[in-house]
Amino acid sequence: MYICKYTFVSNKLVNAMRMKSLVRRQYQKMVDDIAKQGRAIRVPPEGWIRTVRKAINMSGAQLATRIGATRALVAQTERNEILGKASVKSLQQMADAMGCRLVYAIVPKNGTTQDLVAERAEQKARALVEYAGKHMALEAQALAPKKIQHEIRRLQYQFLAELPSDLWDSK
Repeated sequence: MYICKYTFVSNKLVNAMRMKSLVRRQYQKMVDDIAKQGRAIRVPPEGWIRTVRKAINMSGAQLATRIGATRALVAQTERNEILGKASVKSLQQMADAMGCRLVYAIVPKNGTTQDLVAERAEQKARALVEYAGKHMALEAQALAPKKIQHEIRRLQYQFLAELPSDLWDSK
């Protein structure tokens, strides 16, 4: 048994918490590793379908025949890709027909998954401190800017340590 904030916590619960943390770190590593590999990848101006099709010298009509569709559907899918409206299924189908594979990922725009969590924890802490600050100011108990920054950091670190389930809630 461990004592945690004046309550007893069983070894089983502590082990479950450690396991959850381990699994989260494994997911973070997976996403961060892919993000590192994909940082330099940019969608070509004409989109991937048209770019690969031209690179392998395949016409739109030939691609259409290979997927059992019309040339108009290929052209529409190429336009939809550029507009961000193409479905993963249609991209996969066309990639397969060109002897390619579709690779997609959702990765942090900048930095790592830990950076995302830290940024969110800071946003949440800042909102909480600002909310409390408004009420304190009404009672003539406003904090100095240095104390406000200290409190934001303290809460941010607390959120990072605890990872509360409501971290990503809007409020």
